[in-house]
Amino acid sequence: MTDAEFDALMQQLRAAAPHAPELHQPGGGSKLLSLHNGDAEEFEHWLARSGAQEPLCVSEKVDGCAIAIRYVDGLLGAAWTRSGKDATALVSKVAPLRLKQRLTIEVRGELYDAATGRQSVPAQALRKADHAGEGLGFIAYTLVDADGDEFLSLERLAVLGFDTVTAVCCAGIDDVLQCHRQWKAGCFGRSELPTDGIVIRIADHDVQRKLGSNSKAPRWAFAMK
Repeated sequence: MTDAEFDALMQQLRAAAPHAPELHQPGGGSKLLSLHNGDAEEFEHWLARSGAQEPLCVSEKVDGCAIAIRYVDGLLGAAWTRSGKDATALVSKVAPLRLKQRLTIEVRGELYDAATGRQSVPAQALRKADHAGEGLGFIAYTLVDADGDEFLSLERLAVLGFDTVTAVCCAGIDDVLQCHRQWKAGCFGRSELPTDGIVIRIADHDVQRKLGSNSKAPRWAFAMK
């Protein structure tokens, strides 16, 4: 089955049974996808395929556990991992319980080990129902289905009370490769965060929606390690 056939089938299923729990994550939010990833040459091919001429948003790739959080009327409602595991209890100890505005939104970010800078602890911690959250951190990297672009989304998230990733505006391939060289040299983004590369996103959210996603990853983002 091709990606296009899979996407079409999922749309048909959601139209036929919009409330089926198998098609949604906890809290009524969307599924967390992986990212296309590769080296500089593969990044260039990805950018050419996207056909986008919009500015690119480059951030450090935090090496943690991907988390989505759903807020309803400004209150934390649910959180879940990429596999769909309910992470609400743990995330409530490291992310805002109440936003500074009464909004219904979905936030994406990374749960990470703030004490030792290792990735493995958050993933293990999610299996411990009694984890107190000590030593863990949560950093947001995007606001789902928002207006504007990635830079505006990060500004909004900071205003709402979230710690956010670095955002560098790049005009093209040369700028992105310079960010990657800086990361390899240990001088890109925030040094206290555990990172394993950079993430490049097409900044404009309208362009993101136009490009869409396949069954595995969004077509508007790429990770370079």
